[in-house]
Amino acid sequence: LEIYIPPEERERVRRAAEEAFARRSTYQLEHRIHRLDGSTGWALSRAIPVFDDAGSIAYWFGAASNITERKAAEAALRISEERYRGLVN
Repeated sequence: LEIYIPPEERERVRRAAEEAFARRSTYQLEHRIHRLDGSTGWALSRAIPVFDDAGSIAYWFGAASNITERKAAEAALRISEERYRGLVN
């Protein structure tokens, strides 16, 4: 958390994880990350609890996907739509 998550995102990521743990349910969150090249990117983090025979959480099975390109495409689309609306208006 301290290495890969920017400071302004840490509390939101922590709260989402704590909520999933308390609900014993799937954790899923899109959040910014520090990339290895020093730039800021986006990740979709997901984890599901795996239960033991007693019904306790034995461990979490999860993965993070790089969604930086998707977020950039969404931002470009928003800008394009705003320009189009401006022209039409």
